[in-house]
Amino acid sequence: MTFRTTDNLFATVDDHEASDFVERRVLGQGAFGHAVLWESRRNGLLVVAKKLLIAGTTDFRKLENEVAICASLRHPNIVQYLRTSHNDTYLVLMLEYASGGSVADQLDKHAASTTPFEQGRVCLWLAQLSSAVAYLHSVKVLHRDLSASNVFLSAAGDIKVGDFGLSKTTGVNASRSALATTMCGTPNYCSPELINGEPYGAASDVWAIGLIAYQLFTLRHPFEASSVSQLFRLICAGKVDTAALAAAPFPPELTCIADTRHLLHPNAALRMRLVELLALPALRSASPRQ
Repeated sequence: MTFRTTDNLFATVDDHEASDFVERRVLGQGAFGHAVLWESRRNGLLVVAKKLLIAGTTDFRKLENEVAICASLRHPNIVQYLRTSHNDTYLVLMLEYASGGSVADQLDKHAASTTPFEQGRVCLWLAQLSSAVAYLHSVKVLHRDLSASNVFLSAAGDIKVGDFGLSKTTGVNASRSALATTMCGTPNYCSPELINGEPYGAASDVWAIGLIAYQLFTLRHPFEASSVSQLFRLICAGKVDTAALAAAPFPPELTCIADTRHLLHPNAALRMRLVELLALPALRSASPRQ
């Protein structure tokens, strides 16, 4: 593939650098493109090439600007955007490869064997995840699609937040038209305010962290239903399975963060804040390991 480099992003891939990579396998497929694993012919370096379909796109400049925002992010627990190029068909993003899989993979593995996570591991992951999202909010970026499936792990087992949904609005609040797209993406991670059509703010990202925390404690999702409409009713009513949380093999002062008084409070204004979460002794003492 021959690339024309974009001159307004922090780094680009020129022709010879692109040809230095060989495609190893497809990692994922989406409505607007796909992600593949590339390996350098020179030194064996593995990177993710996220190919976003731009053929027929009328607002390429807007997409380019939003990519630039993500490319500017610098945090040890966020997947690093490395370089960007495009041809007539694709906008290609080269990303850091998180070779440890995802938190969802680990949840499936532990659930299958009914083996709880070690407390130190849970505290480390929650501290790293919360730190990454707090950083995003500090630079006025909302993730808007946090789930166990797009929280990845490095080879060393550290959190790497990814899949930012680059075509989505960033900022303090999202438009109502954009909210519907997010809600359709991962319904069981929707917050009550999102379901009710209210603007998406930082508290909705915090809600998603609460869901992931609950899963790490119990190896199950707090809201289980046979239909999306029933699921949304449970979420809005705050019908969390507290019995599973109480039975989790962790101290109650830790598991309580995933209840309806803290991270899963139905009222966004009363929901636990990340600064409060990160101040908890169990998370504060978690080794950063970076």
